[in-house]
Amino acid sequence: MDPNVQPDVSLYTIDETYPDSSQPDLGCKNGAQTVSLGQNYYNCFQNSAPGTVFRVTKETHQSLTTLPYYQQRITCEVEEVFNDVCYCASGFTGALCDTTQFSKCYVNMTEPALSKGCKDKPDSDFYVYSI
Repeated sequence: MDPNVQPDVSLYTIDETYPDSSQPDLGCKNGAQTVSLGQNYYNCFQNSAPGTVFRVTKETHQSLTTLPYYQQRITCEVEEVFNDVCYCASGFTGALCDTTQFSKCYVNMTEPALSKGCKDKPDSDFYVYSI
């Protein structure tokens, strides 16, 4: 592959920020627990502008570090970063577990067993069911 010809590959950056769960007004809500989450950050910079660091996806990092065109122009490193994040209780979602998760309920008729069909079954005001 010619190192002077830019390869036709897709490159993706990441802009991902976490709320600071240690601040009282930004702490985990609804009984959520704070846990430490470890991630690999794929940080790169253009050799002509080493002060400007940008995060990329793992796949983009692979392209930038293996293709000769990018190897001459971009330097990348992998950094393991730990962030405190909220581990939500059941029924909640969001970065701070402050959003009620949509849920569905189903009623299962067990007697008469509607899964076997209603053929030749008398109608009744009384049914056995589970939710």
